[in-house]
Amino acid sequence: MSDKLIDRFPGGIEGQQADGSFVLLNDEIAALEAKLQAMERFVPILEERDQQDAKWGPPASLPKDRTPEHWLAILAEEVGELSKAVVEEAAVRNGSWRQAIQDELIHTAAVSVSWLEWIAAAQEVQPQ
Repeated sequence: MSDKLIDRFPGGIEGQQADGSFVLLNDEIAALEAKLQAMERFVPILEERDQQDAKWGPPASLPKDRTPEHWLAILAEEVGELSKAVVEEAAVRNGSWRQAIQDELIHTAAVSVSWLEWIAAAQEVQPQ
């Protein structure tokens, strides 16, 4: 049996509209399932964010004297690690390159999310 909701109802799924008529919702359900599948790509980034919070604390609890330059330095370090992985793996291409690059992309994305969280926390304390 398929995990897709749409496949469980081969005749289609109807939804009642405001005027009382019914419409097939297959396209809407298929689009929603595609969005959910795409969102699964963000799970490793959220897991990395959890690890960062466990190690450093959530962005809202970080020292208030941090600046955008501080965050840029952290992000640049992660981009540097990504660059190193790309260059090293380009020389080898032994099959493990995808995982090494993916890991560094996840770290870079997680730092970006953390920076955004820090900005949001700072705005709550001191609105512009």
